[in-house]
Amino acid sequence: MASATLSERADADVRVGEILSRSFGIWQRVILPFGLIYCIATLPSVVQQYELRVHRITAGAAIWQWIGIATLLGFVVSPFVRAGVASLGLDVVNGVEPSVAKSLNVAMRAFPRMLALEFLVWVGVVLAFVLLIVPGFILISMWFVAVPCCVGERLGPIAGLKRSASLTKGYRWKMFGLLLIAGLAGMVGALLVYPATRLAGPLVGALVQLATGAATGVFFDALAVAAYTGLRAAKEGASTHRLAHVF
Repeated sequence: MASATLSERADADVRVGEILSRSFGIWQRVILPFGLIYCIATLPSVVQQYELRVHRITAGAAIWQWIGIATLLGFVVSPFVRAGVASLGLDVVNGVEPSVAKSLNVAMRAFPRMLALEFLVWVGVVLAFVLLIVPGFILISMWFVAVPCCVGERLGPIAGLKRSASLTKGYRWKMFGLLLIAGLAGMVGALLVYPATRLAGPLVGALVQLATGAATGVFFDALAVAAYTGLRAAKEGASTHRLAHVF
């Protein structure tokens, strides 16, 4: 029995296509509740862009005010949304009936840890990019699944970063590839939509920007959940029905 388990773990691998497919399945279940929250967080930024296009404002206190509000909201709301998507996404993968109310409760309880995690990741990645470009990408790939680690295993921010580094070890090129594929897909989609939004007018353009930004943000969060479950299955032999989700 033990040898069979070890064999299964040795033969396991992280398949990029499988993770992307699972990401879309998670995304479909979480986009409505958490996409709306993302929209609230990015609304000031969209309003700023709208003001720039309609009133041709290029400088002044009003623009900096919108920038400040957008930055603050993004920093505060992003950890909450990521924790909620991780909770709901893990329920989807584990075959548990997803509950938005439960996931919101998990996000609220995990918020202090997620806020600290967001700060640590931001500081680490910025310092890495300042020192040298390559370490920044290494840290992004290494810490990619830190949020689902913290939520799914109820870890603190530092323990979550260590757990993510352990899970991604040996698969960081694949994690980087996943982020690159998703990022390029998002850029292509934005480029395809942009001409239509310009023709439709500033209001429609702002609304489309709001929707696409929310959809993209939630997808990256869903991608992290799918990568986390794939890494656990490959490295620990954990099936989707046995993944730890203690909340």
